[in-house]
Amino acid sequence: MSRRSKIALIVALTTTFGQVLIFFIAAMITGNWKLLVWSSSFGVLVGIPVLLIVMRQIRLKKS
Repeated sequence: MSRRSKIALIVALTTTFGQVLIFFIAAMITGNWKLLVWSSSFGVLVGIPVLLIVMRQIRLKKS
């Protein structure tokens, strides 16, 4: 795997799951669980397709 592919994969994973973790912590502190549901849903809706695109590009470069 090339260096650029590793960086893209790390960024995609960090933004997808890191955002969920940040909003989970914010929801625990504030007690407002709607914050977690709404904020995380948009992060995951954007992050998962980006993660799939990165994985596809990595697979295509290996071939």
